[in-house]
Amino acid sequence: MRFLRRLLWAALFVALLIVGWNFRIANDITVRFDYLLGSSEAQPLWKVVIGAFFAGAVGASLPLLWMLARSGLLSRRYRKAVTRLEGEVHELRTLPLGVDGGPRVAGPDSTPSATALRSGRGS
Repeated sequence: MRFLRRLLWAALFVALLIVGWNFRIANDITVRFDYLLGSSEAQPLWKVVIGAFFAGAVGASLPLLWMLARSGLLSRRYRKAVTRLEGEVHELRTLPLGVDGGPRVAGPDSTPSATALRSGRGS
């Protein structure tokens, strides 16, 4: 299986070399390239096309990299908040619940009317 995979990668590499060479031969004419700030000397068309392709790829990648960095920082902030909140929940779970002179926690049965009803002294 490993041999077959290497053979397929080698065949793909050779095919890309052949396609690239044919592209270079088909686009061997020279052109002047005018851009925003000036123009260049006569260059082969295949170089201009490849350069335009890479310039477009870089131009499209910059906003993507910005969004990835921003989402990474946001997820880091959320992870820190979750860690802090988990620590707070752990601290709350380990607090004593008003046993033998400890702090009393107000609950639904600690209202005066509920205490009076339990003792039989209704209003």
